[in-house]
Amino acid sequence: MTLKPLSRLATPLLVLLKLQIVLLVIAVIFDITQVYLFQQASEGVDVVESLESVLFGNGIVALVQVAFFVITGIIFLRWKYRANKNLRELSTQEFEYTPGWAVGAYFVPLANLVMPYRAMKEIWTAAHRQEEEQTRFLGLWWGAWIISGTLGQLSFRINQGADDLESYTYAAAADFASDGFDILLTLIAIVLVSRITTAYQENYADVGGQDCERTDEFADDAPGF
Repeated sequence: MTLKPLSRLATPLLVLLKLQIVLLVIAVIFDITQVYLFQQASEGVDVVESLESVLFGNGIVALVQVAFFVITGIIFLRWKYRANKNLRELSTQEFEYTPGWAVGAYFVPLANLVMPYRAMKEIWTAAHRQEEEQTRFLGLWWGAWIISGTLGQLSFRINQGADDLESYTYAAAADFASDGFDILLTLIAIVLVSRITTAYQENYADVGGQDCERTDEFADDAPGF
């Protein structure tokens, strides 16, 4: 079968991740502004007009963030699927997780706390030709992912229950913590995708820069993810 180049997904994915950082920085600025304005209002300062404009702007940024998160998430999962699929063909490493499970594990309750990490570790070691060095970086990535999800859920719950000035202040502070930490997570994700893609290209690509091709007349002709 002919394998599709991993770089065709890695390149747009890295662009989206970098754009996401820009959006998160803007969101953090809005979060800080909201906390300040809520605190001013609690002291009797009239900030209604300013607060309305900030809340409107923050809502627009939030909608764009959600759209970017969905698009980036889809490309990331496609990249992971293709990395798993290609490496299963090109490397001699035994894989516990199929390309489908490497992606589907994110959507299985409880299993999604461990399986996505283990599937990514298989991709990492195969791309690096089973070298175990620096796999601790994967732990950093997965730990940041778990913390990010926890902060996101906490922020959502606080915002849902906000009904007065004090609770709105807490909600803005929770948004700040969540958005701020997501900047760190996105930076780690950029390094993760870059390292795996680079190792894959160095170890399994030809001089011309194209992914290696492996032909198997009995291979499944079903289209890739």
